[in-house]
Amino acid sequence: MPAERHGDPVATLDTVAVSRRSLSLRSMAQLLMRILGAALGVGVAAVLARGLSTEEFGTLSLALTLASTGVALTDLGITQIAVREMARTPEVRAEIAAGLILGRSVLGVLAMIAMTGIGVLITDGTSARIAVMIVLSTLALTGLGSASAIAQSRLRPDVASAVVLVQNVVWLGLAALLALTNATLVEFSIAFVVSNIVQAVIFAVVTRRLVTVDWSNAVASAISMARAGLPFGVAALCVTAYYRFNGMILYSSRGATEAAYFSAAFRFIDALQIIPATVGFVLTPLLAVRSRDGRNSDAVTRGAAFATRILLLFVIPVVSIGSAVSATVVDVIYGETFVPTGAVLPILLVSFVFISLGYIVNSLVVSCGEFRIYLAIVAAIAVLNVLANWVAIPRFGAVGAAWTAVATEVALVVSVYLALYIRRNLSAPIGVFARFAAAGAVTYAVATVTNGLYGPYAAFALGAIAYCVLVIALRLVARADVTTIVSTKHEADV
Repeated sequence: MPAERHGDPVATLDTVAVSRRSLSLRSMAQLLMRILGAALGVGVAAVLARGLSTEEFGTLSLALTLASTGVALTDLGITQIAVREMARTPEVRAEIAAGLILGRSVLGVLAMIAMTGIGVLITDGTSARIAVMIVLSTLALTGLGSASAIAQSRLRPDVASAVVLVQNVVWLGLAALLALTNATLVEFSIAFVVSNIVQAVIFAVVTRRLVTVDWSNAVASAISMARAGLPFGVAALCVTAYYRFNGMILYSSRGATEAAYFSAAFRFIDALQIIPATVGFVLTPLLAVRSRDGRNSDAVTRGAAFATRILLLFVIPVVSIGSAVSATVVDVIYGETFVPTGAVLPILLVSFVFISLGYIVNSLVVSCGEFRIYLAIVAAIAVLNVLANWVAIPRFGAVGAAWTAVATEVALVVSVYLALYIRRNLSAPIGVFARFAAAGAVTYAVATVTNGLYGPYAAFALGAIAYCVLVIALRLVARADVTTIVSTKHEADV
């Protein structure tokens, strides 16, 4: 219902009052749906690995990598600017939403053309090229996905996750059906497109429920957001370069099979990003709302530190125990054909810790508006990453690509935190990092030893018990954190 707090001009708008408890429940619902979606994603990977040949799996993985790169091209910082401004200034939400949809739709078509050209150039065979083109046609639908950003600005993380979950269910169902019928690579690609069309239609309906879009000033709004967000958008493209470029180099220099090994491991990392994405989805608009309310930078620092503690609470046990039992997990999901992936996954799990912290860093950058320094840092690291991949991948293959990913993510997080400290006096919670690192190391040791003696199931159990004990002993989460999560205190009007 509309907020009606006396004396608050924002409360007279089409806004809804959100309490901390309500926000926590919505975030938990989002996380649960993302976890279910990740499980479905792993199921899709397993179905594809068994329904396609290793080379076909590598080709489809390449197409999906190109699609992910294309999605980054459809953003160019517009989404983050839109989320920040819709949360900060709800009185112009309808105009911003229109500009966001229009801008991403235009960029989606351009990205589809660019990525299709690249895909055709680096793939061999008619069926492979057709499959790549079919998958990349989904980029034309990205404008309708703007409903996710609109929901984010209104602190409704559960809405966007529900829509994506439907897409995951449809994609898994179609993939399983095709695998049973020994379908071709092209048919799997068509199924992926169908699942994305379903998602786009639902997103269109959701948009109408969240905001009455005002198209009268859509072009000017899109141009304004593009100008403001361009530095951040270019930085995001650089991030995409060192997120995905290693897979492309692997494919071209070591072949589809080696690329498949790396892609299979990276699919776990993609799936695990539900954890930091859940935190970042809420943190970005929340910091924007706090800025609107005129709170000082100390509130931003405290909010980011709280988010970091909650984030690492979930990330560290996943990384520690997952690294200890990675070989078993790979064998269960992908089968013996993908045994080399077991050597790549533990390395990428280390990078996942810093990938997760990158979500906190991004929220801080957007809140502070430090786009130019962020772009400079990311661009420099992206260049170094590409050079490192050109050297490491031809010699070490997928393992080399994994280690360059670790080095890149560490360098990025450390550099941006340092820049924010120098420019904005926003300090990183070093003590929090140290305590969680100690807990992770001990948990990994317990899980590794247990795995060797009693197997993976015992490693999961004892590793989890050890971590819970360490959470209490090292006070990784304070009582005040729990109080904040369950508090009914008003947090924001969105």
